[in-house]
Amino acid sequence: MFQLIVVFFLSSVSYAQIWSDLSIQQEIYLHAIAFSDSSTGWIAGDSGYVLKSTDAGSSWNKINNFPFTENLLDVQVIDSSTIYFLSGATTNGSYFFVSTDAGETWETNQFFLLNVFITDFHFVNKDTGYAVGLNGQMFKTYDRMQTWEELSDLVNAFPNKKVAFINDSTGFVAGGRFDILGFIKKTNDGGRTWKNVAITIEPINNLYFINEDTIFAVSGDPDLGGWIYRSDDKGENWELLDTLSGFFLLQGIDFSNRNLGWVSGAATILNTTNFGSTWQIVREDSDFVASIASNNGRDFWFVGSNGYIYKYEDTTGTVVNIKDELQSSNNNYLEAVFPNPFNSSARIKFYLADAAFTSIELYNILGEKLETIHKGFMNDGSHEIFLNMNNYASGSYLLLFNFDGITRTYKINLIK
Repeated sequence: MFQLIVVFFLSSVSYAQIWSDLSIQQEIYLHAIAFSDSSTGWIAGDSGYVLKSTDAGSSWNKINNFPFTENLLDVQVIDSSTIYFLSGATTNGSYFFVSTDAGETWETNQFFLLNVFITDFHFVNKDTGYAVGLNGQMFKTYDRMQTWEELSDLVNAFPNKKVAFINDSTGFVAGGRFDILGFIKKTNDGGRTWKNVAITIEPINNLYFINEDTIFAVSGDPDLGGWIYRSDDKGENWELLDTLSGFFLLQGIDFSNRNLGWVSGAATILNTTNFGSTWQIVREDSDFVASIASNNGRDFWFVGSNGYIYKYEDTTGTVVNIKDELQSSNNNYLEAVFPNPFNSSARIKFYLADAAFTSIELYNILGEKLETIHKGFMNDGSHEIFLNMNNYASGSYLLLFNFDGITRTYKINLIK
């Protein structure tokens, strides 16, 4: 019988917070950024400009085999291999571009209605997705865009700007028109029926899900400023968090770390450390900052007009002794990797006191990253993840856990 061996590493190191300018020299509007894992990221820009990073966002390189030379509005990563891009309106309508081999080859899908300007899209899996249009249209596909079904919404002819689904059934569409109104609509039946859950003073530009219960929304007007909303009851009711003075038309939003949230827009980046109760201006630039993404819940990337790419690196986090965490049942903790040592597979068990962004990464004993085991938000409670190491040689390895900015290291031993 194997004996459970647990080795804990202690460290407590603080560093400065660092901003790095990674902007490209071309005057290209970069609309959206997304990461498929902690190493690989994608950026969508005008003129068919696609950038890819394979070194955790330290550098970005143009993809030369992309089959399009007009504007790209959005990018969605389904998994490490499957990436979707959306084009803006062209003389031949809107287009979707799909790669299922991490960008080696691309499939082009022309939207079937040439007179519809698709403004946003969201896929809940590789096959089922939603798209929304400039004049209130909504569509759904079950077969990876081979066919589309138009969804009925008789109460809206205003521009749709954002569509996002929490699961197969529950989703939201947001948008509006300047100086008239903004709106958020919700469906619980996969888009068959919709209801208005919020009417706002200006268009809603973006949504961000912390979990099924907590959702943020950002809004703004070039003349009146920006607004931030939050719902804590699955999007049924919305609270206006902060009316920001000045010119802050807001579009980008990210809460990959619950303790450090970001919004961005016209020449401004703001953050919050108290879940949106108050916001601080942290950067003022001349460019519009359109999109925000993180690959680990600690470092953040911002993209926008004129080739704008900035990285915020937060190295002030503390690596905490897991033994101290185990003293209190109110905190997140790792229960065990069992068995340990093991000969091919093991189970990782841990507990989250609150819903949190959680990442688990595998390193060799030299500190070289081998793969990401898990990355994403998880609900509170007990969790179990299966670890398969059939393809690795015998030896000692490290699991690096990040629970909402708190990092822990756990040593495991593989014996074949």
